[in-house]
Amino acid sequence: MQLKRILVSLLVAMMMLSMAVVAVSAADTASATFDIAVAAKDATVDVEGNVLVTAGDTLEIDVVINNNPGVCYFTLDVVYDTTALEFVPGEVVNGDIYTIYAVTPLDGKLLVMTDVMATENVTKVGTLVTLTFKVKDSFTGEKVTIVANNVKALNASNTKVESSGSDAHTFKAENAVVVEPTCTEAGYTYIPCSDAGCTAVKKYDEVDALGHTEEVIAAVAPTCGVAGATEGKKCSVCGEILVAPEVVEAIAHEAEVVAAIEPTCTSIGLTEGSKCKNCDAVLVAQTVIEAKGHTEAEIKAVEATCTKAGSTAGKKCSVCNVVLVAPEVVQPKAHTESKIAAVAATCTKAGSTEGTECSVCKVVLKAPVAVDPIAHTEAEIAAVEATCTKAGSTAGKKCSVCNVVLVAPEVVDVKAHTEAKIDAVAATCTTAGSTEGSKCSVCNVVLVAPEVVQPTGHTAKDIAAVEPTYSEPGSTAGKECTVCNEIIDAPGEIPTLSLAWLWVLIVAVVVIGALVGVYFIVLRKKN
Repeated sequence: MQLKRILVSLLVAMMMLSMAVVAVSAADTASATFDIAVAAKDATVDVEGNVLVTAGDTLEIDVVINNNPGVCYFTLDVVYDTTALEFVPGEVVNGDIYTIYAVTPLDGKLLVMTDVMATENVTKVGTLVTLTFKVKDSFTGEKVTIVANNVKALNASNTKVESSGSDAHTFKAENAVVVEPTCTEAGYTYIPCSDAGCTAVKKYDEVDALGHTEEVIAAVAPTCGVAGATEGKKCSVCGEILVAPEVVEAIAHEAEVVAAIEPTCTSIGLTEGSKCKNCDAVLVAQTVIEAKGHTEAEIKAVEATCTKAGSTAGKKCSVCNVVLVAPEVVQPKAHTESKIAAVAATCTKAGSTEGTECSVCKVVLKAPVAVDPIAHTEAEIAAVEATCTKAGSTAGKKCSVCNVVLVAPEVVDVKAHTEAKIDAVAATCTTAGSTEGSKCSVCNVVLVAPEVVQPTGHTAKDIAAVEPTYSEPGSTAGKECTVCNEIIDAPGEIPTLSLAWLWVLIVAVVVIGALVGVYFIVLRKKN
């Protein structure tokens, strides 16, 4: 159907063009002129007529007629960038001036033609048709150009109507707009055409682009699983990247163990896992371990007493102590009455009457009544005579039963010492002596301590040596003290002289004599 419609549109266009040529050749060209332009709805158009777009945008374009002298039929081309824009056929909307017969895509343009059956001239101005384009997702640019050209028009008398040129625009100086230069774009002044629906402009007074203002893009350190970037540069005014940062590969995770969790009777556990110690990313996920369930154990029964309730046996978990079967309460028993013996009062301590208590739990059933203490039995405390080392005391009084002091004895000061002489002791050769002192003759406390006198030391004399004899031993020389006669250097003993050599001589003479006698006897027998 689409191909059929395109062919029909082309056929109609060719017929009308041939009609226009015949009409032009048969009559003079009309002097009336008109202007057809495109206008973007809800979009920004720069001073050069470019429409500013972003990938994915939907763009509505009005085809507008101005200065209409009276046209009943026309064809025109709407030229657009097919790499950036995609025409949406189902969104074509007629204006309120002409009935549009067809909008046909042909080689990067749209052929727009009106109904061929129109028989009357129309002088209205405004929107002829609204076309819809979709900005392709793959488009990376910022602006597109859409223009209307190749306009061919006829009036009701089949006379060709010419489209106006640039001189037909209305430029007013008071509408001048100054565009400031940017980092990359030159500045200039322009005046837009004042005619309704016209987007033409007149541009002048250009100013050079300012150039970029360099700013450092800080480097980003890589982390676990996240890449970083090297330092780069951008323009601090327009944000354009001047030196693109380079990607720095992410660092490897540093594993640390996530401890296992033992399951309990009622709570699940977890197996051991691991995570990154730097970024907490899970490296080895933990696996759930099912809860163990309770281990049943008995709760022993508690026997009731006369003051405390007991309980029946029950059940609990031996692992977590959760009660599984609760023990039931056993009410307390009655008291077993026994006597509390009376206590006789003394002179220092109150007594009490007889009472009663429970022999099992010892709770008092009938409290004993206090009995006041009895009076003291007075006895005398004998006086103590003072000495030279010990204070004395006066007589006093006490209780003969409990020994509590009733009248305290008063202290009598110690007496003075009775001085007696301590005789001096003369020092000897080996024994120290002492000077004269004094002491108390009553208590023997030393009042003036004797001072030590060092020993005098020995006065030595020689002990003569004694030569030994054959009957008496001798001795070596020695020393003794002339004062105390103590031997200082004891003489050594020299043994008595020995006669052993004489006996050896006698034995030798006898042996030699015997040998000589034997010699002569043997000699005689030989002869």
